[in-house]
Amino acid sequence: MDTSDGLLATLDQLMRLNGVGFTLDPGWESALTEESRALARHLEVPDWVVVAGEHGEFELVFTLPVEDTDKFLSAAGSLGWSPVPLGHVTTDRQIHVSSGETGGCFA
Repeated sequence: MDTSDGLLATLDQLMRLNGVGFTLDPGWESALTEESRALARHLEVPDWVVVAGEHGEFELVFTLPVEDTDKFLSAAGSLGWSPVPLGHVTTDRQIHVSSGETGGCFA
């Protein structure tokens, strides 16, 4: 699914459509541009605020079974593509975000 409405909105849609939840693993912020992280620091807001709203970027977010991750990343790398792992699917129908010292949970 594309993230033009924001990553959290996209995860919310996937959560509601599939009856699952998501946890963004520590380090997910590495997917942000340095400019985005600098803006968050300047505004004194946590990094997750950057992915909470519409931003016009048409990146894709997708899931795959954990047992296929290494094979997928290897195949993607052989094509010169470097997808960024962000987190994992949970049975808890919420979105959990950890961002430095400040985290959030969205339902």
